[in-house]
Amino acid sequence: MKPNRCSHRDALNHRCRDLVAPSHSFLCYRHARNQQAAERKRQEAERKEREAARLGAELASLSGEYKTASDINRVLGKLFDLLAQNRIDRAKAHTLAYIAQLMLITLPTVRNEIQMVQGFDIWRRSVLRSLALNRPPANESSQAVPPQSVSSAGAPAPVEARLAG
Repeated sequence: MKPNRCSHRDALNHRCRDLVAPSHSFLCYRHARNQQAAERKRQEAERKEREAARLGAELASLSGEYKTASDINRVLGKLFDLLAQNRIDRAKAHTLAYIAQLMLITLPTVRNEIQMVQGFDIWRRSVLRSLALNRPPANESSQAVPPQSVSSAGAPAPVEARLAG
């Protein structure tokens, strides 16, 4: 048998005087509605947390570092995709794009520090690893035009060719 009064107790341990709602087993209409709202809020927070983790994983650079323009360019490309799919709000995308701009501005300093402390070969390997990780899958690259070391217009060689030499 259902209790007649709501079983909710406040901070001072006073019991609610309202009758139990027909749609609930032990709470009045007001406290049942509050409980449902709190549950919806908790579920929404969990959903947002899962989505944030998923977006963070998608936006991470493949090398796990942000030391090359290729790493940051890949993140900006993913950010563009997420914004176009309405999976990230404009304000957050704007903030992340601004941070990426700051990261791009500091890349020459990062490169100089690495080259000065660890040597040019370490920097070159880091860039080559980043470029290799950022390559499109084989099925996408089959549609792309293969890069040439020098174009017919005399353009410079791609970064990979200049670094490997």
